[in-house]
Amino acid sequence: MKKLVRILALALVVLTVFSCLTACGGKKIVGKWEMKEEGISMIFDFQKDGTLVMSAKGIDGLKMEGSWKVKGDKLTLNLEGEDEGEECTFKIKGKKLTINADGEKMVLTKVK
Repeated sequence: MKKLVRILALALVVLTVFSCLTACGGKKIVGKWEMKEEGISMIFDFQKDGTLVMSAKGIDGLKMEGSWKVKGDKLTLNLEGEDEGEECTFKIKGKKLTINADGEKMVLTKVK
């Protein structure tokens, strides 16, 4: 149970950070990105149509969906059931995506 709570907390942090991914241009962010932290692997699938699917490897049923958009170096993410999106900044260098939101920094690796 503790592991599930940690995963959900991590997912919320990630979602907040991903609300800010609109910065580098939408085409560069399209695809699957992976973040590994504390033994948990989170997959973020930014689709061409502006939808986002987030899941955790090895944990059945943990799936969140929403939408995303990029404007300049800002990423806005709206999850299902949210009234307003979150905004953050991001940078893509090679196969690394760095997201900064509310003083938190996340680094993801392109997987597909």
